[in-house]
Amino acid sequence: MGKQEEYETYKPLTLEQKKELEGKYKRFKEIEVPIGDEDELDCEYATFVIVAPTRELLYIISKYEKQNNLKKANEVIMKNCIKYGDMEYLEDDSIYFAVTAAIGEMSQVKKARVKKH
Repeated sequence: MGKQEEYETYKPLTLEQKKELEGKYKRFKEIEVPIGDEDELDCEYATFVIVAPTRELLYIISKYEKQNNLKKANEVIMKNCIKYGDMEYLEDDSIYFAVTAAIGEMSQVKKARVKKH
C-alpha cells in the first residue's frame, strides 16, 4: 500500500501567528471557500490564510512561465502564498481555482495617475 499523505487542517490563527504574519508580510487575508453548495444552510467552508506574492516570487514564477512550465509556476505560487489552511481541499479543482483567484486579487497592481506638464 502507498503512503497516505497527511494534510494540515485549518485552526483559527493565534495572536502569535497573526503578529508573525504582520511582521513578515505587508498583506495577508483569511479566506473561506464553500466546500459544497453555498446556497445550503449547513454549507461548510475550507479556510485558508494567504499572502500576496513578493517581487522575488513573481520573478521565479516568470522564469517557469517562460519555460512553459505552468504546473511548476502554480506549485510555487501555492506553496509560497498559502500560509495556513485546509490543504486537503485543494485537491478539489473548484477550491484550488478559488484560492488561486484570491491570491491573484491580492497581487493586483495599483493604477498610477499620469500628470501632464
